[in-house]
Amino acid sequence: MKEAGYEWDAEKKELKKMEQEQMGLPNGKDYGIDGLYHAVRILEKTLGEVEGYQSDDGILEHRCAIEAVKRLYYQKPIWSEEDERVFTLCALSVKTRYNDGLLTHHEYELASLWLETIKERMKGK
Repeated sequence: MKEAGYEWDAEKKELKKMEQEQMGLPNGKDYGIDGLYHAVRILEKTLGEVEGYQSDDGILEHRCAIEAVKRLYYQKPIWSEEDERVFTLCALSVKTRYNDGLLTHHEYELASLWLETIKERMKGK
């Protein structure tokens, strides 16, 4: 249960999601560490040495995990530096048009909300 990130709250008699710090995780901080790179290296180094996890042939799941992490590591980022530059330009343009009276408040809010969520919507593609 703890490994899955939950703990039992005896007082409320319910499962409670643990905070990342409680699980020994870096709470979303990367500390300048390329986690996917190190995940691949750790998986490769421990190939065939994980007790009680692997199938009868000893390494099938482990090799699949290595390949899955490698695919994540080597794929191109969805949001590029060029995307960020154009995004910033668009956000500035919307704000300028609103300040110049060329957009209503509703139009400004609509365009701003759309721009704020575009990165998240692109991740799903």
